[in-house]
Amino acid sequence: MSRLLATALLLAAIAGCASLPDPEPRLAAFEARAEMCAHWGGEYDYDAERAAQIRAALSKGRCDALDDDAGALKAAYRSDPAALARIEAAMAAFQ
Repeated sequence: MSRLLATALLLAAIAGCASLPDPEPRLAAFEARAEMCAHWGGEYDYDAERAAQIRAALSKGRCDALDDDAGALKAAYRSDPAALARIEAAMAAFQ
């Protein structure tokens, strides 16, 4: 194998390691969380028990941090238009 080919293969391998991981698991989890936050955020608290249940679900889902987490994901996947579109769609359903 020529030295040039070996160098090219090494650089390709290094470049592959430097790329972001597949966004699918992170985005799927974020989408599910945004959907859950939208659901619980739209629930009616007709009594104290129901209000507590809603607050607990919103707290468990960290719904108050959803905007910040969307921003972090957008920054992480700023060069992936498909990922950015999924984040925007999830947030549109939440708001």
